[in-house]
Amino acid sequence: MSVALTINESKLLDKLIDSFKDKDKLNDEHTLIKALSKKSSLSDSDVKKLKLLLAAEKSKILAKENKRKAKAAVKLDQQERQSYIENRQKRFGMVFIEELKKLSEQHLDMSLLAFISLIKENEAFQESDKKWLSNFVSDETPNSLRTCSRLKNMLG
Repeated sequence: MSVALTINESKLLDKLIDSFKDKDKLNDEHTLIKALSKKSSLSDSDVKKLKLLLAAEKSKILAKENKRKAKAAVKLDQQERQSYIENRQKRFGMVFIEELKKLSEQHLDMSLLAFISLIKENEAFQESDKKWLSNFVSDETPNSLRTCSRLKNMLG
């Protein structure tokens, strides 16, 4: 029974041979692939060798593609996280400024705790923002200094 290359293996071989033309120096595996592909008639053992070399090359190509995809996925995840953080910071900044403008019109003596509670009620905040802000408002300890230091630690 004669062993032959499949259609996909033949396509990969053609693609590899084309890519070898651009290279000045080939490694041993590439040199062997090139030599076997130039033979006019291949024995069964030659075909088996070629199949093995092609399988190794295919796995290298797939590994490179998977590594590239993984890097792209990590980069996208980092960009999404950064975007989420920046959007949250913008929302908080806009709400703080809006509330401060409202308060500047009145002469009030307000603690930071009361201010944070007031800000929590702003409709520009999402539920996740309100949950995050509720970390600074505790029913047991209405100490505005503790709240102020916690806020400083979380924001910067």
